[in-house]
Amino acid sequence: MTGNKIDILDPKGEKENKTFHYDTVFGMETQQEDVYGVCVEPLIKKCLDGYNGCIFAYGQTASGKTHTMQGGAASRVAESLSDACTSVSPDIGIIPRVVHQLNNHVRERRGKVDEASGNCFDYVVKVSYLEIYNETLVDLLVDRDKQEDLKIRMEAGTTSGKDLYVQNLSERYMSSLPDYLKVLITGAKHRSVGETNMNAQSSRSHSILTITIDQYLVEPRKPYASGGAPMSRSESTASLAPEIVSPDEHSPEVLQKIGQGKKRSKIHLIDLAGSERADSTGATGDRLKEGLKSISPSLRLETLSAL
Repeated sequence: MTGNKIDILDPKGEKENKTFHYDTVFGMETQQEDVYGVCVEPLIKKCLDGYNGCIFAYGQTASGKTHTMQGGAASRVAESLSDACTSVSPDIGIIPRVVHQLNNHVRERRGKVDEASGNCFDYVVKVSYLEIYNETLVDLLVDRDKQEDLKIRMEAGTTSGKDLYVQNLSERYMSSLPDYLKVLITGAKHRSVGETNMNAQSSRSHSILTITIDQYLVEPRKPYASGGAPMSRSESTASLAPEIVSPDEHSPEVLQKIGQGKKRSKIHLIDLAGSERADSTGATGDRLKEGLKSISPSLRLETLSAL
């Protein structure tokens, strides 16, 4: 490995050496936070400005996709998504780190005054968790015996393939770190896994965790002077602590009615099933069918570009 290229050498010298070039190459000593800082954190900042983003892990079974996306031991991920958490564990993956970055941003920005309009920022954050297994869509936040028929639809009045959504896919409102933890635990419980020669707990499906961020501007709460009359915006902001002019806690339903200047962005965090030669996995029967007929076709470029 040299810079942003990798050289593949044949130790026997029988085959021609090959060189592959990449945007970025991480060495074996790379830590989770290094990958996040280079590849993910700048993208999430753009998403918080209103742009959409997509991050996915691709590679053969046992190459570390799920570890990269979710992290090490489940207990440490749980600790990192508790209300008492002040810093993240070094080995947690991209998804918990995204949650922390997003949660911190919303907490810091909610109630801050937008200088252009004089209104305050507020947010509604929703999460869905989808599995693509054997070319079938599965809602990972719903028990298998309560699944509705999920279908890919196009938004009314649009003709672009970019305006797709999954009909009947459930969403959960997020307001704290434990809310995200519940989603990850529920999704992991429902996700399809199976054993192959390469991994005792191989992900046999693609999972897509989608975080939808709606940013609104709302009129600030008006503090009252001692005489009972509402204070002007200039009086209240000049004489009172900043949190006094923050908006009241709004439910998502109320905020969607009173909010102005809505800005929506989506973050897709994708953990793909393994992609490798069938003979290397030792797969037979259902495992082989998954790989040949279902997992590989789902990896086509058009599948991901639709996100």
